[in-house]
Amino acid sequence: ASCSAIEAIKRECQLLGSMDHPFIVDLVHHYEDDENIYMVMGLIRGGDLWGVVHSEQADGEWYSGVPESHAKFYALIIADTLDYMHR
Repeated sequence: ASCSAIEAIKRECQLLGSMDHPFIVDLVHHYEDDENIYMVMGLIRGGDLWGVVHSEQADGEWYSGVPESHAKFYALIIADTLDYMHR
């Protein structure tokens, strides 16, 4: 990876480490060796938003969608989190 990409990842680690919000995963620790940067994140139970919105049916087909009330709730969470991040 280029030096600028490595510096961007390190900045991301610093930013993520400074966040304290219920909908932002905790960065517990990060470290690097000669080839990689490792990020130790807090455990998130229940999966991510992609897994909530998309699910595989028994027949192997994928279903996408959530009830409108859930979509409004997720949109509110995303807007609140983005507001927090940009303060």
